[in-house]
Amino acid sequence: MTGNRLHHEYQPAVMRVVASGEWLDERTFVMSWTFVESAFRDTVTCRFASRYLRLDRSVNVNSSATEMPTLTGARAVKAA
Repeated sequence: MTGNRLHHEYQPAVMRVVASGEWLDERTFVMSWTFVESAFRDTVTCRFASRYLRLDRSVNVNSSATEMPTLTGARAVKAA
């Protein structure tokens, strides 16, 4: 999952990431991604509501934007 907009446009072919996550409540899952070779630590928050998902991503440090636009989506409904 690219993060170059939040990481000073860095986008190496390979980058090690240490990740962890936790449920804050029954509908909110938060992940922390630490990029080992850099100073960047991203927080990704997934909020689930019915068949909808809202995903927010931010970074701990940047000289410009520290957040990506919110992504929203819906689970496909199987046709009967």
